[in-house]
Amino acid sequence: MEKLKKQKAIWFWVSLLTSIFAVVAIPAIVLSAVNKMFLLMGISIALLIHGFYGCIFYWIAFAKRCSLIRIIKLIKNQNMLSASMLSMQTGKNDAEIIGILRECIVKGYISGYYFDDAQLCLCKIMPVTEAMECPSCGASVTVVDGIGKCEYCGTNVNN
Repeated sequence: MEKLKKQKAIWFWVSLLTSIFAVVAIPAIVLSAVNKMFLLMGISIALLIHGFYGCIFYWIAFAKRCSLIRIIKLIKNQNMLSASMLSMQTGKNDAEIIGILRECIVKGYISGYYFDDAQLCLCKIMPVTEAMECPSCGASVTVVDGIGKCEYCGTNVNN
């Protein structure tokens, strides 16, 4: 989620600065044309065009990050794990929520969950099992999460 919050902040500042530059570029074009400062006029025209066409996309990218953060907060803070509950709470349809949940898992915005096409489920941590040799008698010992006991001689075996 920290990665997503950082992206949200970046998109906010890019959007805000682009909006400001687009507004400032209008009088800059006029002033630079009147004073015959053609290089400044060209830069101002470029800023205006960039702001006019790019600003909308930047604000949409910012809003998308805000929406993702809201959905992740619903999952983590209010334990809303089903796609239908999330869609009712956010006003999005089920297909949108399913796509968003898949995106959040793939991009690593939420971890510790898997998605089964209807709801999120917590991942259970499976124990680590390995076979080792008993240091006392040489028998095969099954060690679970680093701890085991030899069935033949009773020696505790640690990984």
